[in-house]
Amino acid sequence: MKKYFLPIFSALVVAFPAAFAAQSKWEQDMKEGQEAFHQGELGKAENAFLSAITEAKKSGKNDLRAAKSLSSLAAAYNNDEKLADAENTFKQALSIREQILKPGHPDLWKNLIDLSEVYELEGKFSDAEASLKHALAIRQQAVGPNHPDIADNLCDLAAFYEDDFSKKKQSDYNQAEILYKRALTIREKRCGANSLLVANTLDEMTDLYDKWVKYAEAEQLCRRAFSIHENMHKFKGIENKFDYLHKFDYIQNKLDYLHKLADLCDKQGKYNEAEKFYKQAIVIAEKTWGKDNAGIDPYLNYFSDFLRTRKRDSEAEKVESRMILLESHSGAGP
Repeated sequence: MKKYFLPIFSALVVAFPAAFAAQSKWEQDMKEGQEAFHQGELGKAENAFLSAITEAKKSGKNDLRAAKSLSSLAAAYNNDEKLADAENTFKQALSIREQILKPGHPDLWKNLIDLSEVYELEGKFSDAEASLKHALAIRQQAVGPNHPDIADNLCDLAAFYEDDFSKKKQSDYNQAEILYKRALTIREKRCGANSLLVANTLDEMTDLYDKWVKYAEAEQLCRRAFSIHENMHKFKGIENKFDYLHKFDYIQNKLDYLHKLADLCDKQGKYNEAEKFYKQAIVIAEKTWGKDNAGIDPYLNYFSDFLRTRKRDSEAEKVESRMILLESHSGAGP
């Protein structure tokens, strides 16, 4: 289940202490609710947000403070697995925003995205789809059909069609492919062909094609995404501080790509290439964490499974013996 995270209200107090010297009851309730929410005290958070809603509604007219309080309460309900309450509360927040805000306002499509995620958890997939499409339409109205931000909504809708929550039809994957391709085109034009956002879109399309059993297409996109990450890393330099990724994150990302490529090659019967990727991952893991560190165990396990499927049992046994030996060592993984 998706967990919601709320902005930290107390940060505003630090930034603007004078403005909160005499906090309103609504502000106090929201601060209390958000602090309780972040501490995992959902019952206390819900009560505080309910109090904030009561305060916001005392004016007798629709108030954006009420919408904010309702969205916060809905997030608490969702995390507390009270899905029916979360749905109804997000709907109330949306109703207020639709009456006050101009069409295309960001808070409208964000509210719809939140509502769609609750619908998915409830199994109301038609409603989830409608909310995602509505969110996309609102955002397009605000910024235009080719704005980089639209790619986020396109990928959200594509992921909905791709997800495994129900029996997939060919048309679902076709829809997802169309949306991902549109998002990719937007990001290539606006962000550059070698940007991280392009790589992220390629990753999502790789997963789609993998599920769709289009392994050759998946491998091609995976290789391109991997190349983008590698080239960006080389540009920044591994030994220096850089904005892209910290050293460990970069290495873990590389290992993930190698495993994905090995798996895709294996599925296509390209066993020599698959073996090369599995071995490369093991070497990198050994250099990073040490040959006797449990951090290399997953990559040994992947390779062992590969060898077993290829009926190379004696080789697999050697790898598995090494895994057993690793378990007896106290070295922690990454």
